[in-house]
Amino acid sequence: MIKRSPVSQEGIVTDVPEVLFVRVHNAGRSQMAAALLAQHAAGRVQVRSAGSTPAKEINPAVRAVMAEIGLDLS
Repeated sequence: MIKRSPVSQEGIVTDVPEVLFVRVHNAGRSQMAAALLAQHAAGRVQVRSAGSTPAKEINPAVRAVMAEIGLDLS
């Protein structure tokens, strides 16, 4: 879901859409989605990912796949 907000969480007025990808463990799919959107949006969208029970690290297979297309998830 894309939320267009005139005021960000920090109280700064902005017209940049903010997108939050949320998964339970936040160990792969949300990072993939966030990285892909951030790359394609080229600064036109603020992108974040989060998890309700975050894993300690991103799935190594996800890191490898994203590295193959030139995106670093570190």
